[in-house]
Amino acid sequence: MEVKNGALQFLEHEQERYYTWVKTLGTSVSDKTVFELSLQKRKHPKTNAQLGYYHAVLLPFAVQELINTGYYDLFEMSVCGFDVGIQTSDETVDMLFKTMFRAHKQAKDIPLKRNMSDEEMSEFIDFVVRFLAVNLNANAPPPKEK
Repeated sequence: MEVKNGALQFLEHEQERYYTWVKTLGTSVSDKTVFELSLQKRKHPKTNAQLGYYHAVLLPFAVQELINTGYYDLFEMSVCGFDVGIQTSDETVDMLFKTMFRAHKQAKDIPLKRNMSDEEMSEFIDFVVRFLAVNLNANAPPPKEK
């Protein structure tokens, strides 16, 4: 479906499928059945190129920049009398970025990349690139153009 001139219209390849679906519903239920139809904007899934750039380029770059700046351990804490340092690694930096992104978005839960749309993943990547530039004075390498 798409909106054209303010009206919702079925795409040509969807029309027959929709009419068949409506006819099937009408013949498979009683006359008193009430239906609810919900429409929402379709989200496009994140792309492999976005994930590849984040995991193969941006995240390793961020880890190295944090270590070069002196963040060998992201943070230290004491647990039951044991002092522990959480080492800077791809996994810990990824969790750090997702946690900071959650705070930035004022979201309740830590965002999961597996659930992100391409727009949300782009926003997350832009957030990380800006963080590196502003806080570490590091210019992340851009994604390679195809």
